Amino acid sequence: DKRCKQWNQLFEVSGIPTVVILDTDNSVINKDGRGTIAADFEGKTFPWFPPAVQDAEDLTGSEDLPVLLALMETQSAEEQRQAMSELSAVAEKYLAEEKKSGETKFLFFAAKTCGNMAHRVRKTVKLPVVQHQHSLVAADKGGEWFCDYCGKAGEECNGRHQCPKGCNFDLCDVCMVESAKLTPNLPITVLLLDLTNPNPGSYEMPGDLTTGALEAFLGEFEAAKLVKKPF
Repeated sequence: DKRCKQWNQLFEVSGIPTVVILDTDNSVINKDGRGTIAADFEGKTFPWFPPAVQDAEDLTGSEDLPVLLALMETQSAEEQRQAMSELSAVAEKYLAEEKKSGETKFLFFAAKTCGNMAHRVRKTVKLPVVQHQHSLVAADKGGEWFCDYCGKAGEECNGRHQCPKGCNFDLCDVCMVESAKLTPNLPITVLLLDLTNPNPGSYEMPGDLTTGALEAFLGEFEAAKLVKKPF
């Protein structure tokens, strides 16, 4: 069907089944409708607009667009709430501009817990890593798993320490010992990850996370005034 080919190209469909959710003006609300609807059968968040700032553990699209990532794993709930308010204000402004122009400039993510993706980013850009927010317990080595710090497969590890709170977080014996030496509290760090060219790297925003600082930081990036730190 000719229409199917056109829709596949228009919505960048790479597999089936695919559900794309459109707004009344035919603009795209969500390209991952299948996963979004499956996670919300009751339709509590209908029509399923993706949040302006997404969870770092769901980080995708970094090969196509610059990603602004705020690392706030060790902050209190109130500190995270304030930081998310500042970050969301900027993200929503860019989303509004995107809807008018059809051009997406940045993706916005935040890490509020010490998950696998946040840890990988910290190691990649050579930032201090943080302790997992829950105490780990010794667990059965069986099944397929990987150490969230060193990345070794479970079959290569002598022991397994797992988060009992359902975080899908595991450490091997060696990394469990090393994790006890990590700094429990770190300041919020805002990074701009650029994987869109053959020379990937990152930029770190100086100072505190405020709306004004974020806007200035992104403006300098667009004006090519920032110095990239290679991975």
